Amino acid sequence: MTVLARRAWLGIAAAVAVVVGGAWLGREAARRLEADLTVHVLRALGGRVASLTDHSILVVPADGTPFRVIVTASCSALAPVLALFALTLVAGRGAPPRRLLAAGVAATVVVVGNLVRIAASVGVGLWTGRSSLVLFHDVVGSVFGVGYTLFGYLLVVALLLPRRASARGAEPLEVRDGLLGC
Repeated sequence: MTVLARRAWLGIAAAVAVVVGGAWLGREAARRLEADLTVHVLRALGGRVASLTDHSILVVPADGTPFRVIVTASCSALAPVLALFALTLVAGRGAPPRRLLAAGVAATVVVVGNLVRIAASVGVGLWTGRSSLVLFHDVVGSVFGVGYTLFGYLLVVALLLPRRASARGAEPLEVRDGLLGC
C-alpha cells in the first residue's frame, strides 16, 4: 500500500470515528436543543406546545387529545452536520480556513433545514392531528431531509471550487483558426 493510499484510509477512518463518536457523545444535547427550538418556533406561530424533559414535545391541539412527539436521535441534524464537516475537512480542497467556512455554511443549512422539518411535522400534527404528523414526517420530512443535506453538500462543493482557471496559475487557452481535413 502506498503512502498516499495509507493516508487516505487513515483520513477515512478518522472521519468515520469523528462522525460516529460525535453523534454518540452529542446526541442527547442535540435532541434537547432541537426540541426546545421547535417549541419556540411553534409558540411564536401561536401553537400550544411545551418542552418535556425527555427530548419530547407536548402537543395540545385545539380540537383533540394532547399527545407527545419524541425527537429521536435519527431526527437530529447532528449526524449529517458531522458528516459534512468530515467530508469537507478530509476530502475537500482549498485552504483549511476556506474548508471550515464551507463546512460551516453547509452545517447552517442542514441545522436550519432540520429545524424547519421538525417544526413543520409537529405543526402539521398540531393543526391537523397526530396521524397527519406521522404521514407528513415519514413522506415529506424524509424527502426534505435528503434535499437540504444534499443542498448543503453542493454548497460545500461550490464554495471549494477554484474561482477561475487563472487562479490556479493556468494560462488562458490560445484559439487558432484551422481547416478541417474533410
